[in-house]
Amino acid sequence: ALSRLKSRRGELITQVDALRREQNEISGQIPKEKDASKKQSLIARGKELRGQVAEREGELKEAEAALRAEQMRIPNMTHP
Repeated sequence: ALSRLKSRRGELITQVDALRREQNEISGQIPKEKDASKKQSLIARGKELRGQVAEREGELKEAEAALRAEQMRIPNMTHP
């Protein structure tokens, strides 16, 4: 169970980072875009990404909480 939770947490971190990277790229393109319709589509995509990032961050917090709870069940033999 612990390895599955660690794996899920790693996947979510990767997804959040990728979404943030794309969000930052789009944010940089918006001021440079001259065509109004393209600018609006970039803004819409930015809003969509913001929602996806928030959703994934929520999942990440849940995964981290579950991982922490599972880790607490493992005895720490270095501090008897």
